[in-house]
Amino acid sequence: MNFVTGLLVVLAAFITASGQLLMKKGSQVLHEVLSLGGDYSVGHKLFKKMLVILLEPHIVIALILYFSGLFLWLKILTRAELSHVYPVLISLVIVVTSILSFFLFKESVTGFKIAGVIFIIVGIFLITQGAK
Repeated sequence: MNFVTGLLVVLAAFITASGQLLMKKGSQVLHEVLSLGGDYSVGHKLFKKMLVILLEPHIVIALILYFSGLFLWLKILTRAELSHVYPVLISLVIVVTSILSFFLFKESVTGFKIAGVIFIIVGIFLITQGAK
């Protein structure tokens, strides 16, 4: 994987991780909406929930990021082998999401999580060294 392709993979990972973080925030905002009570028929209640979900700003931005990330990913696939770039993308998403979830959502960090992130980083290094 060359330098430019590597940068594109890093960008794709940040786009994907950002989408995940926005989905998490959107789910927190929607927590009460998703447990709507009331006297609605099943169909109306389901439609109302779907509409509220699709119009929540965090969810909308996350979907835009995912959609734009799709085009970036297609470009990456024209430049590199899937077996090299996909593990790197997913690994970077896990690392970025784990770190940012700690700061943004106060998610727990254990010794096992830290060890796992270190192993993932070592794995990224090994995969990129084996790329042609």
